[in-house]
Amino acid sequence: MRIKPSLVVMFEQGIEESVRRLGNKRVDPLTGNEYNTEVHPPKTEEVANRLVIRKEDEASNAKKRYNVWSQNISLLEESYKNVLLATASDKSIETVMENIHSAIENPIF
Repeated sequence: MRIKPSLVVMFEQGIEESVRRLGNKRVDPLTGNEYNTEVHPPKTEEVANRLVIRKEDEASNAKKRYNVWSQNISLLEESYKNVLLATASDKSIETVMENIHSAIENPIF
């Protein structure tokens, strides 16, 4: 399609935070609905009791995925260096959104 983005946002976070966040993800095998035990837990105990963690979100697999990403991210950074906004994902949602909004409203690329 040869799409040329005007802005690429890269959310930066370390391996520990990535593993922690993925470790909070759960799926309801009955409905397929996804939850986050920290920020978006299910509303009923019945649903909470049947939630499972996906195999790819288990700590050992999350670490493997992070390492593969780490080995390849420099290629993406180089490809999009003229339109890349790197932002730390450990900031508040409001701060992250403000950074992105500012980059959209006042592009420096």
